[in-house]
Amino acid sequence: MSVSRIVDPVGRGKWAVRDRPQVLPTSLHNNCSEAIEAARREVIRRGGGEVIIRDTGGQVTDVQFMSPSIQSQGGGGGTYSAAPDAYESRAADPSSSLSDGPVRAATTARGVGGTTDPPQRVSPPGSFLQPPEATEKTRTRARVFLALLLGAGTVAVMVFLAFSVSSDRLRLIFFIVACLLAAAVVLVLPPHWRKRLGPPTAVFIAAGSALSVFLVNPQQPGAPEPKVDTQEMVNAILVGPFDQRLPQSVTAEDPVRSGTRDATAIENVGVVKVQMISTTFGGGTAGKDSGEGQIEVYPTPEAAAARAQGQYDWRSGREEAARNGQPEPKVGKNTPEMWCFVDDRGSTSSSQWQCGGYRGHAYVETYMPFGNQYTNAQAIQSALLRYAENKETLATETR
Repeated sequence: MSVSRIVDPVGRGKWAVRDRPQVLPTSLHNNCSEAIEAARREVIRRGGGEVIIRDTGGQVTDVQFMSPSIQSQGGGGGTYSAAPDAYESRAADPSSSLSDGPVRAATTARGVGGTTDPPQRVSPPGSFLQPPEATEKTRTRARVFLALLLGAGTVAVMVFLAFSVSSDRLRLIFFIVACLLAAAVVLVLPPHWRKRLGPPTAVFIAAGSALSVFLVNPQQPGAPEPKVDTQEMVNAILVGPFDQRLPQSVTAEDPVRSGTRDATAIENVGVVKVQMISTTFGGGTAGKDSGEGQIEVYPTPEAAAARAQGQYDWRSGREEAARNGQPEPKVGKNTPEMWCFVDDRGSTSSSQWQCGGYRGHAYVETYMPFGNQYTNAQAIQSALLRYAENKETLATETR
C-alpha cells in the first residue's frame, strides 16, 4: 500500500492510499491504524483495489476502499472507522463520495469494463472518530464566541473613551486600540461568514469604532462659571437676620458694619460684626463683653484663605517660632480652615478664646471669654461660617 496527499482549494487535506510502493506517514498511521489495517485486509480479500483516507484539518474522519472485484459485481465500497470488523455495507450515496474538486480521480476506483460506482459510507455506532460536520461546527462556534468577546471589548473601549478620557494623547491611544479590536472581530469571523457578509461588514465595524472620537467629552469648555458679587454678599450679611443655630446660653444681635486695622485684611470688601450675648448662671447677661463674631468678605477665595493662613500662623505661635528658630508648636487638630487658640498674653482675667477660619469668600473670627466657653466659641465660629456661606450662595450668579 502507498500514500499520497492531495490538498483541496479550501486547504483541507485528503489522503489517498494506493497499491503503489510509497511510505505511509507515521502521523497518519497513528491516527487511523485500525481503520487502515481493516481496509488493507479487505483489499487483499477482494483481490486488490484502492483505499481512500479522508483527513479534515489534521483529523482522520473516515477510510474508504474501492475494489475492482466489487465493482464488477455491481457493488460499492465500504467505510471503516475503528475496529477491522466494525462495519456494514449500505446503499450507495453520492453525497458521501469524496469526488469533489481536485481529488475526483483519487476517489473514483478503476472498475472493470470502465464502469464505476460511488463508494458507500459506513459509520458504525461507537466510532471514536469525529465526523467532519461536528468538527466544522465546533470551530465555527469557537470563532463566533471569540468574535463576540472582541466585539464586547470594542464597545467597552469606545464607551470608556467617550466618557472617561479627556487627555488627547490617551484618546488617540484608546482610539487605536478600538480600531485594532474591530479589525480582529472581522478576522476571527468564520470564513463563510466573511464571504457572505463581504467588505461592508469591516467598514461598518471600523466606522463604529471611530464613532467615539466624535462624541462630546463631559468636560465642556463652554460650561457656565459661577460668579460671586462680593458687594452683594456683604449687603446680604448686613441685612440678616442671623438665623443660624447657637448654643442655648448665647444669642446674637443684628449684624452691623465694622472695620479692621489689621494689615493682612486690607483687601477685604467689607467687614460685618455680630455681637454675641451670653446668659449668666444667675439668668442675667454678661453684657457687651461676652463675645462677638466678625465676618470679613474678600474678592476671591484665595484672598480669604491667605488671610486665614496669616492669622493661623500668628495665633498658633508658628510665626513667632519660625522667626526665633524654634520648633513648631503643637496645634492639635487645628488647621487654617478652622482653629481655636487661647490668647493669654495679658492677665488671666483678660484671656479669651480666639477662633478663626474661612469658607469661600469669607474669613470669620470669634472671640469668647476664657474659662468654660471653649465649646461655645467653636459652636459660634461654625454658625458664623454657615451664615456667610448661605449669603454667598444668594450673591452667586451664573455667567
